[in-house]
Amino acid sequence: MNSTTYTIQQVAEQTGLSKQVIRKWETRYGVIQPARLANGYRNYTEAEITILRYTKQFIAQGHSIAKAATLAKRQMLAPTATLTPFSTHDFIQALQDVGTQADDKRLLQLLQKAHNTLGLLTMIDTILLPFLTQIGKLWCTKDWSAYQEAVSSQTIRDFLANARRNIFVTEQAPLIIGSCLPQERHEIPMQILLIRCAIAGYRTLMLGPAPAPLAIEETVQHLHPQAVLLSASTKIQPEVLEPLDDFAATTTVPLFLGGEATTSLTPPQHIIIANHLPDILAQLKKQASPII
Repeated sequence: MNSTTYTIQQVAEQTGLSKQVIRKWETRYGVIQPARLANGYRNYTEAEITILRYTKQFIAQGHSIAKAATLAKRQMLAPTATLTPFSTHDFIQALQDVGTQADDKRLLQLLQKAHNTLGLLTMIDTILLPFLTQIGKLWCTKDWSAYQEAVSSQTIRDFLANARRNIFVTEQAPLIIGSCLPQERHEIPMQILLIRCAIAGYRTLMLGPAPAPLAIEETVQHLHPQAVLLSASTKIQPEVLEPLDDFAATTTVPLFLGGEATTSLTPPQHIIIANHLPDILAQLKKQASPII
């Protein structure tokens, strides 16, 4: 028997559920009943993680939380109870095959299946990111047309945006705004960053690719977030960055900039260059901890 146990943060990463949802399912619906350590922290087993994954799958099929929990526990009692197995390599190949056909509906179904089976963060790290790398290679070698790349990328963006919005975060939690720089259209990396922020307990807002001039500044002035995350994968034009850097000097809201394009960039005076999200979140927690 597997005696390995997990923290609630590890469970959240493996299931794609927020820590708030995990606690809510325990206290309100009795989905699981984790043991408590001497310090009061919850201690989860592999079986409880599997129950949470089953519950999530049954909810996705349209069942209420209470009914999904009942079905999950019943499934666990089956002699061969297991989540639908699949090879990571084969699954990525299946995504590529469907992407080649530009079948957005089937592609979305496969992404959702991987999400339900592996949990959101594990699915992103083991399935989605390798698939995105594969899309880039197919585009560069011209094995995929612009149409095939566009359909697959748009479907992935839609999936990530919907997944982020479905992560429960309390309304009192601090807000993090994410945005591409003006003229920058590669928004998928920022969508993934905001998912990690939501799982960490922050409310999130995505301004999208290539925001209009002053959109970032006016949103900050209106919503007063705890931080702004900016991304740039392609060359950063001075006329784009300089107004934002000037704005950063006038606000107490920190603006962080990351992405491949920052590696050759002369650091701005007021915007903070940062390519490691845990460091950013650690800095923000020193200012004000999110409600979790």
